[in-house]
Amino acid sequence: MAENNRLVTTMYTIISIFTSVPFIALYVILVLYFNSFLLHSEFLLLIATLVLSPILITLYYSYKLGIEWDFPERRHRIKPFTLIVLFYLLGLILLFFVEAGFRSLFLQFAYLVNGIFSLSITLRTKISLHVAGIVGPSTYMFIIKMFLHGCALLALSIFVGYIRIFLHRHTLDQVILGGVVSVISTIIAYCITIILHTTILG
Repeated sequence: MAENNRLVTTMYTIISIFTSVPFIALYVILVLYFNSFLLHSEFLLLIATLVLSPILITLYYSYKLGIEWDFPERRHRIKPFTLIVLFYLLGLILLFFVEAGFRSLFLQFAYLVNGIFSLSITLRTKISLHVAGIVGPSTYMFIIKMFLHGCALLALSIFVGYIRIFLHRHTLDQVILGGVVSVISTIIAYCITIILHTTILG
């Protein structure tokens, strides 16, 4: 029984790694790219700021602090998360500079707004970034009418939410909070992107 428990815990931990925020971002970016919705420059900027930067920042801080990669304690999340959000902002500025298309601007903005909301909450309490990092992209996919991918991500978010609770990383309330916040932030990002895309890029 104990051996089975260890096996399940190990399996769930591995799933947690590959369903973390940057890996879900990678999935979304690849879907957009292979559906010809992104230019090469947009693809590279999104990969750099939504995938590579968060991974490198997370690994650096977890190594520096000598703790697990998903920062179990809320106080350890604030510095790396703040830096990640700044890279989201940098990516958005660069995308405007290269006159990126609506889908890439919306995606970057969604990560930025979601990041700001989640960081603000993290300053006071804990939130499931895993669930936020899946439900947000799911909402994004529904909005841009890629319903199959939206449904797949939504289903994945329920499974990952269960895993995070099983691993004692989050409570049910924190999982639900992550989902609700990411839906709201993605809708807000969509509205702001429409306004900025119309007024700045015409």
